[in-house]
Amino acid sequence: MLNISSFFIIPLVAALLMPFASKLHKRAADALAVLTGLVLVALSVGLVMGWVPQGDYPAGDVNALASAVKLHADELSILFLLVINSIGLACLIYSTAYLDHLGGRAKFYGLFLILMLGLNGVVLVKDLFSLYVYLEVASIASYILVAFTLQFDGIESALKYLLLSVAGTAMILIGIALIYTNVGSLEFKNIHDALRANIAPDKWRLYLLTGTLFVCGFGLKAAIMPFHAWLPDAHPSAPAPVSAILSGVVIKVGGVYSLIRIFLYLYPSTPQIQTVFIILGVVSMAFGAIIAYFQDDIKRMLAYSSISQIGYIMIGLGIGHPWAIAGALFHILNHAQFKSLLFLNSGAIQYRTGTRNMTEMGGLENRMPITSTTSAFGTLSIAGIPPFNGFFSKLLIILGAIKAGYYTVATLAACFSIFTLGYFLIIQRKVFFGKLNAKWKDIKEAPAAMSVSVILLATACLLTGVFFRPIMSQVIEPAAKILNGGN
Repeated sequence: MLNISSFFIIPLVAALLMPFASKLHKRAADALAVLTGLVLVALSVGLVMGWVPQGDYPAGDVNALASAVKLHADELSILFLLVINSIGLACLIYSTAYLDHLGGRAKFYGLFLILMLGLNGVVLVKDLFSLYVYLEVASIASYILVAFTLQFDGIESALKYLLLSVAGTAMILIGIALIYTNVGSLEFKNIHDALRANIAPDKWRLYLLTGTLFVCGFGLKAAIMPFHAWLPDAHPSAPAPVSAILSGVVIKVGGVYSLIRIFLYLYPSTPQIQTVFIILGVVSMAFGAIIAYFQDDIKRMLAYSSISQIGYIMIGLGIGHPWAIAGALFHILNHAQFKSLLFLNSGAIQYRTGTRNMTEMGGLENRMPITSTTSAFGTLSIAGIPPFNGFFSKLLIILGAIKAGYYTVATLAACFSIFTLGYFLIIQRKVFFGKLNAKWKDIKEAPAAMSVSVILLATACLLTGVFFRPIMSQVIEPAAKILNGGN
């Protein structure tokens, strides 16, 4: 019987079988990877529809440690499982063609599936230490995938990512140790109850310290400013499918989900925590967008844009109004779709032209019509233009800010959304419009599998906006209710 432990077992078995599949035929490895992604997406949808039980299950029976880890999928977990596995599937489909010029199929797919396993684990476990363990599983796979091409810039970026993550990990571990020392448990429910009991003032100072450690540690994983230094280097250097899942999924699950679970579920809501989230969000939103504007490297620009969009999520979470929280959770889903789409398109452009420098491009619209059209979808989505998905999540965040009395924050969010549209339209002009550079006169559209992947994501950007009401009621509002109710 399929249950939530399948989110671990299926990618693990597929990763172990990948070397044998690749020896049979490279397309056998492709088929196994895509089939695994399809099954994980089906399981995620099954959770939403109630076909897969959400109850406690052991994380496999491989050994005593694994059996001791209990899993449970609440509505917040289900939202993130949809994000992880749908974007993972799109990246796997894309990789079946993209890897033709890289090679190493078995290694790439194996690492990618281990990454998905780790991310699924983060959102399904019920205690802080298990969350840390699965986050490190995903992080280790991420480091290797960033350096997968074994080129100098990729290895340098992976080492920078690793070293900064070690600092974040150390802060997270110290915070976990302090929580355990004072609560005597790392189970989410026990911590939740303990932090709502009558606590002596000296203990609150200790919890303030742990909160600071968690903000810094998980903030680094989320690439929130000023903890973002690894991200603008890692994204351009990584293969396109890795860039897409790093931006679309990893920074949200490794950082944002953990911050949500700790500060909106475990810790009691306080004005101080809300203020910190809003300040970090505004700084990330503003400076991420401004720095992105000055980039010529298309993937580096998209990396800074990701920092800006994470800022919107942090603002929504910090405001604390139910509309703003729902908007932040909706923006997590939407950003995963449109930013993964834009990164995969940047990979298609680099795949055909061999460059990421936008000043060398221009006039690619007629040579790469699918890439051009789907990039336009991504641009309209990230800028919040109706009826695309980004409009509704940003609108909810801005309305929530107004309802909560944060008028300046609401104004800034609206202004930087317009600014985002401006610099993305400049990118469209630089890359796709204008006079065709003579050296690109013979290039063709990206291979079919890469085009299929971006068409699926572009369609998702549009349909998520058009059908935002049922998506809100089925997926977003139940997750928001968990945070608004604290249980």
